[in-house]
Amino acid sequence: MRRFWQIRGDSAKDRVVRKLRRMGIRKYKEEIGYGKRNVLENFFSVFKRRFGEYVDSRKWENIRAEIMFKVFIVNSFKRGCLWSRELKV
Repeated sequence: MRRFWQIRGDSAKDRVVRKLRRMGIRKYKEEIGYGKRNVLENFFSVFKRRFGEYVDSRKWENIRAEIMFKVFIVNSFKRGCLWSRELKV
């Protein structure tokens, strides 16, 4: 019978559990990048709320330019530079 605190094999799961126990959960999550998906999901949520799910352009080069422009606008709002004195409209 295998007990939950004993690790006998060398499966991928066993190696992960050993590493997790050795490093601690916080350092392990930081090393593997746990939680970064939430940041990305948040960005796309904001992006779609602001601009909708679709693009208006039909040609690939225009689609790319439209998306890049929209990303620039979202990033500018995040940095706050659209409301600063540095940007004169």
